[in-house]
Amino acid sequence: KVLEINNPQSIYFEKAVLYLKPNMKNVPEKLMKREAHNLIRSMSPSPSASAFIMKIVLTVILSVSASAGLFYFIVHNFIINDVKQLFKISFIFLSEITGCTQHNS
Repeated sequence: KVLEINNPQSIYFEKAVLYLKPNMKNVPEKLMKREAHNLIRSMSPSPSASAFIMKIVLTVILSVSASAGLFYFIVHNFIINDVKQLFKISFIFLSEITGCTQHNS
């Protein structure tokens, strides 16, 4: 006996054709169709699971990249400039206290 299963949910296949084993002549139709659908479902690719994993990976990569960019921006624009300004103020203050001046060569 031949069982044809139409599977419109599949993005790859239009239908599946299954051949019933010769010794399985008295299988109820409902049971046979349920088994056929279970078999086809188990063989179908699961794009939702791989898409979910890909979304997680991309989210992690984008989060790490954004965090690194933000960290660089903060360090470069605030901390480094503040440290440079602090050294400049400290040098001016020490120059005034000691009476030394900056020599430009």
